[in-house]
Amino acid sequence: MKAELKSQTNLRELYRDYPQSELFSKNEVVSPDILTIKGEYDSIISREISKYLCELRIGKNSEKFPYIKREASDLKTILTIEKILKEFEERNYEYFDPLVSDTACHIRAYFLIRFLKYPLYYISTYGRETILDFIVNIGFLTVSKSQYLNTLGLLLKEVTDPSKIKPLFNASSNRELNRICRASKSSVSLFGLRLLEDECSRLLVNQSLSQNTRGNIQAISEKFQQNIKAIEYSGAQLTVAPLFPTIDGILSMLKAEDTPIIVQLKQIYIEPKSKEVRLLRIVNYLYCLNKCEYICISHPNSSLDDTPCMTFQVLQTTQNPSNDMLRFRNIPFENIILASAANHPQYPSVLASETPELPDDYLQRINNFKTFALQNRIGQRLIQILDPENGVFNYFTDEYIFATIHHVFVSTLNSLQKNSRIEMETFGSIKHSREDSFNLKDAKKSTLQNVL
Repeated sequence: MKAELKSQTNLRELYRDYPQSELFSKNEVVSPDILTIKGEYDSIISREISKYLCELRIGKNSEKFPYIKREASDLKTILTIEKILKEFEERNYEYFDPLVSDTACHIRAYFLIRFLKYPLYYISTYGRETILDFIVNIGFLTVSKSQYLNTLGLLLKEVTDPSKIKPLFNASSNRELNRICRASKSSVSLFGLRLLEDECSRLLVNQSLSQNTRGNIQAISEKFQQNIKAIEYSGAQLTVAPLFPTIDGILSMLKAEDTPIIVQLKQIYIEPKSKEVRLLRIVNYLYCLNKCEYICISHPNSSLDDTPCMTFQVLQTTQNPSNDMLRFRNIPFENIILASAANHPQYPSVLASETPELPDDYLQRINNFKTFALQNRIGQRLIQILDPENGVFNYFTDEYIFATIHHVFVSTLNSLQKNSRIEMETFGSIKHSREDSFNLKDAKKSTLQNVL
């Protein structure tokens, strides 16, 4: 299943204002590296956002916004879109972490870091409107998300709350607000998978990669493409793929291009006798997948500190913090990611019991990682409880969880370090009973997303 997109934009026509010598020679092959002009990522993104907003104000691309009720000349709608893109332009990536319910946060995170590195390539390949529509939808769905945090600052529950976007549009009825959210979710889930398919195809013709690497990427790509499904979730038409093959493919592509990731480890200490719990520490590492190496950058203003990376947030509950930290760092993090993916439902909850149709050898690979996860207490060590008043939420079922990947998003080390200090000051010095800490009645509604 592929998304239908318009044909590739003519590169020279779209960027005729750039000097010819700075783009490419007449017969040069188009690739992300060629379409990066001297690393001026910020200026390229700012330029394209300005063009996009200019066309929006004159109503040129009004039909391209599925969530706009009448026309794009609606002043309130234009101001909303401008604010969302301003946050993106200023690299406030925490405001581009949407709730779509398609088990694909890792796909969106991967695309965002690729776009931030090669903006000209993606805009020239898909068109300015298509790419920035996608980013606007992501930002918009982040604004419409409500989160509930427990007394340790951990996420218990998140929901789409259409009332949060009511001040942003002229849409007045709840029905219209829900329609806006559903249309954005459908668009984001479909285009995200199309981007992942195309990224795999691009690397398959990259002759600088070994034949073994390209063969591995091709095999993984075929496995998730053959298991793409269309589902309806809370009224939204979503396009979904199984979790393990998609994250396996992304890891292969990150390794092929030697792209680092960020690992954020949150340690939760459990008192052995009283069973009281508290947030002990938050550690942020840069991690090199090819070298299996954790790098803790201590000096400020490193060039790596502001590099946007895929960020894997990991929770660990422990009674022996030092030993568990050492053991955590001695296991290749790729294995922890794949073990978590294997020990997680492969599709969203409406298809949670469904198993992808995969070759026997690949199913064995998944089962091996699932066994590794169970033996080492890695993965989804959570259960869902249905509260009739507040809906579904998660809480820990085990007193000891070695590692569970709680979320995947885009961030920088600088941003994470600042937020970690705030979290530790807010939640780190207080002890709680284990039962109260994971009870929704104690949860606080997060205000982190109230940007616009």
